[in-house]
Amino acid sequence: MGLDVAQGSLGWIAQGLSSGFTAIGVRPTLLTVLGLYALITTVQGLLSRWQTTTSLTLQHHVVAVLRQRLYRTIAHTTWLCFARSRFADFTHELTAEVERVGDATYCLLTLLATAAVTIAYIGLALRISVVMTGLVFACGGALVLLLQGRTRVARLAGEELSQAMQSLYAAITEHLSGMKTAKSYGVEHRHAEVFARLTERVEYVYLRAVRNQAEARYWFDTGAVLVLCLTLYIAFDVLALPTGEVLLLLFLFARIMPRFSSMQQYYQSFVNRLPAFATVMAMQARCEAAAEAKPERVETFTLRQGIRFEHVAFRYDASSDTPVIGDLDVTIEAGQTTAIVGPSGAGKSTIADLVTGLLVPDQGCVCVDGKPLGPERMSAWREQIGYVTQETFLFHDIVRANLLWARPDASDADIRDALHLAAAEAFVSGLPNGLVQRAMNTQRV
Repeated sequence: MGLDVAQGSLGWIAQGLSSGFTAIGVRPTLLTVLGLYALITTVQGLLSRWQTTTSLTLQHHVVAVLRQRLYRTIAHTTWLCFARSRFADFTHELTAEVERVGDATYCLLTLLATAAVTIAYIGLALRISVVMTGLVFACGGALVLLLQGRTRVARLAGEELSQAMQSLYAAITEHLSGMKTAKSYGVEHRHAEVFARLTERVEYVYLRAVRNQAEARYWFDTGAVLVLCLTLYIAFDVLALPTGEVLLLLFLFARIMPRFSSMQQYYQSFVNRLPAFATVMAMQARCEAAAEAKPERVETFTLRQGIRFEHVAFRYDASSDTPVIGDLDVTIEAGQTTAIVGPSGAGKSTIADLVTGLLVPDQGCVCVDGKPLGPERMSAWREQIGYVTQETFLFHDIVRANLLWARPDASDADIRDALHLAAAEAFVSGLPNGLVQRAMNTQRV
């Protein structure tokens, strides 16, 4: 623009820019330089938009893939492993923890992008003054080392937050599921007090993490000011650098130091959310270790003779000396009604779960039509089972959708037959909306 900046280490910058304008046949006037500046700024904005969009896309893709993969492992784990776990733990991992993993992904991607831009600024600063850049890095490195304690606090806070949120989710699920019992005993206030303590713990952990992050940023910003003052003093009074070089160095450091601060903040946020990834992976590994056996071949068949228990023994706890069922021999004839009667804890539900294949005997075998009920026959066997629990479970959907859940290809005639057999045809027909009535208001179905 007509200013003489060809002094010291700035000469190569001026010469490079002049050569660039000459190569494209443009005279470097104020108007052309401002136009180039506007163009560069526009391109930078486009790149920033692309970076943000790409980072968010990758973040949500990671969340979707991780959530789908975890759900599949949970769905294919054995019933025994599933029953031994808290339902709330699965809900917590699939929702809150996976979302925290997504946040950690975004922090990591932003950290890498910020680091890439910072490296470009550092390269330019090194061309201007290696000594000054080295001094700034030495001071910045010392500042980062001093803040390592804050990073450890962030990691510990992240682990504590995972545990606190897990307890909170468990309380929510259990309290809402047991609301009828709580109201029957008139102890709703106990649940409210427990819930209050858990929410206060989550609040405390969150605030602790926020305070730690704010304090780290305060110390970093304060240290950056001291580094800047030291840099200016050495540049003018010790090295006697030209004013042009000092001004450009100040500009570069003004661009670099906030990015160092941002990198430190993103890294601390990443470390705070990293324990969520560990808990999700731990649950996935536990479910994969207890996955149902995958058959090499699938065998189809239809029950014709009956079910035979041959010296069947089963215990829920492998370390227990007393099995729930020990050396059971019984035959359930096809086409007959069989009732299993006994006191609570006698093993009635366990026998039913063994019949459906949800549980596998520790000893002996369950045979269907004389053949062991193995993995290769399990899929065809379960398709023939109609399972009615003690407590009726209905999806939050219309009556028709609940009926089609067990057999999606059922016709209207099949639906009417099922309602007739269940003695519910008249009741459903009398609903305001019939089969499209919300099942949540028709628990008698």
